[in-house]
Amino acid sequence: MNSVHIFWVAGAGFLGFLTSAIFGGVLRLQRRWFLLPFTLAIGAFLAAYVVVNELDVINLMTRNLVWGLIGGALAAGILVKNVLSQPASRQGTVLDLLWAGVIYGTIDGLLLTVMPVVAMWQAFSTPRSMIAQFGIGVLAMLGSIYVTFTYHFGYPEFRGPGMMKAILGNAIITLTVLLTGSPLAAVLSHAAMHVVAVLHGPEMTIQLPPHYVRHDLGDAQAGTA
Repeated sequence: MNSVHIFWVAGAGFLGFLTSAIFGGVLRLQRRWFLLPFTLAIGAFLAAYVVVNELDVINLMTRNLVWGLIGGALAAGILVKNVLSQPASRQGTVLDLLWAGVIYGTIDGLLLTVMPVVAMWQAFSTPRSMIAQFGIGVLAMLGSIYVTFTYHFGYPEFRGPGMMKAILGNAIITLTVLLTGSPLAAVLSHAAMHVVAVLHGPEMTIQLPPHYVRHDLGDAQAGTA
């Protein structure tokens, strides 16, 4: 077991909390401006993890490619259905589609699912038994839940019923990665969810925090930011 990777997961959760709490909860930056420090901070952290641990990103993202595409599509279908069940509002702009949809969705998918799952894969040598593989999968899920919780707790809007919805939604994405063995499934499904949220209306969809106009998060079903 290489415990260093577990400390990286702990750091991911802490940094996620700091970015959402400071730039969203304290400074209350509007989403377009919030995404600038968020993307820079999280992007730098993820890049550091890749460089320090000498990960082959291309090989990692293309492993089990077909299953990753299938799994990503299935997870996206579930999550998109949730987005469309929420109240609609004015659609985002083309800039929002790229910025809050593709880029935000990709970074979130990497932070909340890919990084903690890959870290757990790296922390343990390749197991030979099904029981050991299952155990690592459980730890990977718990790591993803931890990062999801700490990151969302920084947003005041998720300090209530919305938190369980965020955890459940991201658990669906993480389960897809664990079943397919493809991190690409998380990126595709998370980005698709964000893109549809922008098209459905970013001001009323919980998947696109931060929001500063109060709305009832309890009416939404399982989803994640």
